[in-house]
Amino acid sequence: MNAVEEEYFVLSEPGTVFLTPECYTIFTPDEDGNCRYQLPRDMMWAYQILSKIRNLAQWRPSI
Repeated sequence: MNAVEEEYFVLSEPGTVFLTPECYTIFTPDEDGNCRYQLPRDMMWAYQILSKIRNLAQWRPSI
C-alpha cells in the first residue's frame, strides 16, 4: 500500500539493518543506508488504514 499511497505513511531516516544470531534486528541511522522503517501513528490512523484495506479487498474490477 505504501508504494501507491505514500501520503499515509511516515518513514524513519535512512539507515542499515543488522540481523543478530538471535534473529533480532538492529537499525543504525546512516544517510547512505538503504533501509527505512515505518514510524508508528495513532489509533485513528490505524482505523483509517484498516478501513481502506477492507474497502480495497472488496473491490472488483468491472468487466
